[in-house]
Amino acid sequence: MRIRHSDEMDYAVVSGHRTGDITFKRMMQGDPEALDNFELSLVRNRGAYYTPRHRHNFDQIRLVLEGEFSYADKKVMKSGDAGFFPEGTYYGPQNVTDCTTLVLQCGAPSRSGYLDYTTLGEGHRELTRLGSFDNGVFTRGPGANLPGTRRKQDGYEAIWEYKRGQEIAYPPARYSEPVIMNVASFEWEPSGTDGVERRLLGTFINETRMVIYRLEPGARLDIDASEACQLVFVLSGTGRSTAGDWRRWDALAADRGECAELTASAPAEVFVMGLPRIAAVETERTRRVA
Repeated sequence: MRIRHSDEMDYAVVSGHRTGDITFKRMMQGDPEALDNFELSLVRNRGAYYTPRHRHNFDQIRLVLEGEFSYADKKVMKSGDAGFFPEGTYYGPQNVTDCTTLVLQCGAPSRSGYLDYTTLGEGHRELTRLGSFDNGVFTRGPGANLPGTRRKQDGYEAIWEYKRGQEIAYPPARYSEPVIMNVASFEWEPSGTDGVERRLLGTFINETRMVIYRLEPGARLDIDASEACQLVFVLSGTGRSTAGDWRRWDALAADRGECAELTASAPAEVFVMGLPRIAAVETERTRRVA
């Protein structure tokens, strides 16, 4: 198990392919070469931030911690709301002001993988030599619009194709809209473990999962990552784990194949995100073919 303490990290710029003031604390990362690669970040918006209407070839989970997050025209996530933004599903345009959001972006069932933030930033810097980014759109300069390329393109999409050397492919949208959850409306229910209650927010394709657990002092929560990575974000409280002591706004990761545990020292709430079972599904397919 791994742990990162958010209060020991600074916010920093990742890439300039979108318009506005947006900075990140890169809490946890996966394996850049793996189909289930991921980035878990605290994302801070200050002032104005804009993106055009767009879609992705990866999945996203969002939890608004402070302020409000505008994810489409006249559609807003309020503080405490959670959302699942599936691959292939359009959202935006975004007009975001001041907010802080927990964001998980990860490889999805289409098995397109995920372009990590380091590579994303590199691609942005390299493409600025060939054109310009404005309002989330990349425009190629004179002489850079080669046959088979578009002069204007979504900024992220342009970087992905440039770094991967291939045309991006989007899966058919399984959901017509992002799934937004009013977390406060979910009742606490028994988890089956003494001293632990839960709010099960949703289980999606390939068992991508979102659960909030409430722990009494001394209660233990077992984290089973035998088939897929499990990420934990501490909403409140303190405790200990196999990776060390944790406190508010810390992140922990149980990597695929691991089992870990959390024990609360004080009343605590933790947000657990189960990544899709991409690797497990690939293994099952290989066995059937063999």
